[in-house]
Amino acid sequence: MMKISVIIPFYNAKSCIIRNIESLVNQVLPDDIQLEIVYVNDGSTDGSELLLEPYQERYSNVFVYTIANQGVSNARNVGLANAQGDFVAFCDVDDYFLPNYFFSISAPLRDGFDLLVLGYQTVDGELRCCKKSVPRQIASVLQLKKEMILNDDVGGFVWNKVYRKSILKNHLFRKDLSICEDLYFNIELLMRYSSLKIKTCDEILYSYVENDMSASRLYQNLFDSNGNFKYETTFCAIMEIVDKSLFRHTKAKLFAISSSILAGNVQKKSLTQMQVKSVRRVARDNIGSFLFCSSISIKKKITFVLYYVFPILKKIRRMI
Repeated sequence: MMKISVIIPFYNAKSCIIRNIESLVNQVLPDDIQLEIVYVNDGSTDGSELLLEPYQERYSNVFVYTIANQGVSNARNVGLANAQGDFVAFCDVDDYFLPNYFFSISAPLRDGFDLLVLGYQTVDGELRCCKKSVPRQIASVLQLKKEMILNDDVGGFVWNKVYRKSILKNHLFRKDLSICEDLYFNIELLMRYSSLKIKTCDEILYSYVENDMSASRLYQNLFDSNGNFKYETTFCAIMEIVDKSLFRHTKAKLFAISSSILAGNVQKKSLTQMQVKSVRRVARDNIGSFLFCSSISIKKKITFVLYYVFPILKKIRRMI
């Protein structure tokens, strides 16, 4: 019998937490899988946790831990400390699992894989599918690290992956990072293991919910209280732990993010002139690595360099 723990941190999630837990308790499980559902209430003030009480009463495998608000990384660490499963999956509370999730992951877990990378769909606020992301086959830990950094079908996300719990021993999320903290978590993990049994699943198993509100919050949250560009902080931290083979990939991704933010800000108009200047400086410092990174297609290089040089092109492209 295998036990899988799903860790879901939440803060003021009254509008979506029922959808999230319903996607879990209504799963039909294979006979050899037990499910543990671990919610971590990160100091909610809207009564979100009260909506989980009927589920705790009805289902013996639903657990809710309430802590003082310290951010998603700390909440995930609390979840890891309390998870009792042989395997661990993560979920963001505004997202949800598709009905065949556990049946689809059960076979590779039985086959002894240490890490699964799953397909997912991006849906809008009306839960209409906007995009399907299917990871290609990955042959090595090195390839997985490169794909996590550069390829959003794999991504540095933790919510489209399943981990053998034993490889997460003494491995925690960094609480001082607040953007791409899950990418750092994954890269740091893979730097510890030169060989893991990795399986990519091309079935769509997870729904990532994207909406305009979250996009607006992202632009308002790009800089910390000291004026530091948070993406630069995280990617510089990643560059401190990666080897030479990944250094250029990390700088290249930082350029792509920075140029995309510059282009998106033409429409959002959320950044101050000083903040735009800071993002442009980061893009300028990393454009060389982007242009000379052999893992990036010519088409993508042209697109993001144009966004950097002429940010308004992204707005025009959306209009036509």
